Amino acid sequence: MLFILSDIAGGLQNEAQTGTLEQLFLSPFNASKVFLVRAIASLTIQITLNISILLIIIAITGSQLSFPPSLVFPFITVLLGAYGLAFAMGALALLLKRVQQLLGIFQFALLFLLSVPTETWVGSGKMFALFLPMTSGAGLLRDLMARGLELNWGQWAIASSTESSIFLWDCSYFTRLNAKPNEGADWAATKAFAPIARNSCFI
Repeated sequence: MLFILSDIAGGLQNEAQTGTLEQLFLSPFNASKVFLVRAIASLTIQITLNISILLIIIAITGSQLSFPPSLVFPFITVLLGAYGLAFAMGALALLLKRVQQLLGIFQFALLFLLSVPTETWVGSGKMFALFLPMTSGAGLLRDLMARGLELNWGQWAIASSTESSIFLWDCSYFTRLNAKPNEGADWAATKAFAPIARNSCFI
C-alpha cells in the first residue's frame, strides 16, 4: 500500500519539477481522474509482482496462507483507505509543493497502521481501531489469510464505511483544489505553481 501514496503524491511532485503539471491541469481531462487511472494501472502491475513474489516465498518456506473468495472485500476496503490518504497527500503536494520528507514520515505511520494487530485489541481500544484508516481491513485480511477465520461481516461493514468516507472526502477535497467553479483555467495549478507556469509557453 505504500507505493499507492508515492504514485499520486510523488507523481504530482515529479510533474511539478519537470514543468508538465500545468499542462496536465490545462488538458480537457479531469486531473483527479488522470491520477486515479495512473494509480490503478500501477496498482495492477504491483499486485502482479507482489503475488508472484509471495508465491515464490510460500514455495520456498513451505508457509501456508489461505486465499478465500471473501478476501476480495477487505482488500478493496484497504485500497479505498489507501487511495483516500494518497489523494490527501496529493492535495498537500499542491499546497506545499515539496512533500518528500513529509511523505516519508507518513509512510512510516502508514506502515505502523498496517502492521499493528488491532484485531486482537479489546474494549475501547478495539472500538477506536475500527475508525483508524486501513487498520480494520488489514486485520480482516490477517484473520482470513493467516488465521483461517471467517469474514466478520459486521466489522467489514464498519471498516468499509470508514474507508469509503475517507476516500470520498479526500478525493472531493483534491478535486476542489484542482478547479474553482466558473473558471476555465485550473485554479490549483495557477495558484500553487505560478512560478513554474510563468516560464511556461502557456503563459
